[in-house]
Amino acid sequence: PKMCSVKYRSRFATGADNLLSRMTRRIAKNRKHFYWALPLCFIVIFALMLCIPRSYSSSFSFVVESQQAVFVIGNDQQDDFYSPDPADYNGVLVFSPKKNTLPPEPEIYRKIHLVPFTESFPWSKQFPSLYEALLNGDTHLWSQGNEYVVFRQAGLAFSTPVCFEDTFGDTGFKMFRAGARAFVNLSNDAWSKSLACQNQHLAMARFRCVENRIPAVRSTASGQTCIIDPNGIITAMAQPFAKTYVTGEIPVIPNDAEQTFYCRTGDVLGQFFAAAAFVLILSGIVRCVFRKITGNS
Repeated sequence: PKMCSVKYRSRFATGADNLLSRMTRRIAKNRKHFYWALPLCFIVIFALMLCIPRSYSSSFSFVVESQQAVFVIGNDQQDDFYSPDPADYNGVLVFSPKKNTLPPEPEIYRKIHLVPFTESFPWSKQFPSLYEALLNGDTHLWSQGNEYVVFRQAGLAFSTPVCFEDTFGDTGFKMFRAGARAFVNLSNDAWSKSLACQNQHLAMARFRCVENRIPAVRSTASGQTCIIDPNGIITAMAQPFAKTYVTGEIPVIPNDAEQTFYCRTGDVLGQFFAAAAFVLILSGIVRCVFRKITGNS
C-alpha cells in the first residue's frame, strides 16, 4: 500500500530557550533514513508557543517555510489577539510550506469535547463561587469549537483529536464521517505524572483505530508518543517522560476502502443495548411492585 512518512516530537515547552527551530532542524536532518512515497512528510509537534515572543514566532515561520514537511502544531489559538476578552481555543495549527507559512495563516482545528471543570465550566451563573475558584486555581477554561475539521495535506486526509478527545468513540466516528482517514492526536498527559494513566489513555486511543480501521499518530507532552496502525497495533513508540522523537510510516487509507460496521452505524448498537437494559430494569421493577401488590391483596 501507499505509505506516508511521519515524524513527530514529544517535548515540554519551556519558553524561548527551548527553540522550536532547533528541534525542527534536528528532526529534518535525519530525513535520509526514511522512505519517501509522497513529496512531503509530516512533522507533528506538541508545543505551547504562548511564551515565545512574536519576533521568534516569526522566525519560526521561516524555519517551517524552509522544510519539505507539513507541520501539525498543538497550540493556544485566539480569534482576535488584541480583543480585551478574546475567545480562547485549545487548537491545532497546520502549516504547509509555500502555502500558508509566510505570512502565517494556518489551517485550524478547535477542540470540541472539552473536559468539565478543567477546560470548561458552563454553569458560571448558577455556581459563581465555584467558577471563581476555578479561575483563581490552576485552570484554563477554553472556548468550544464547533467543526470537525479534516486537513488534506500531501495526499493524506486527517483529523486532529486533541488530548482526551481520542478516548471518545463518537468523536472519532464523526471525524471519520467528515472524511478523515487518519488521526493525529496531540496530548498533554504531563499532569498525571503516571505511566499507568498514560497507558490507559493510549489503550483507549487504540480503539479509535480499530473502530474506524484507520491509523493514528500521537504526539504528547509526556504521554505515550507513538504510531498506531489501523488494527490498533503500536508500530513505534517513544520512551515516556523523555524529550525525544519517533519516526515511522502509516498507510494511506483510500476514501473508498471497506468500512467497518462501526463506521456505518456509529453507536447505534451500544444505544440499543443501553435502551434494552433500561427496559429490562424497568420491567423488573414493575413486576416486583405488581407481585407485592397482588401478594398483599
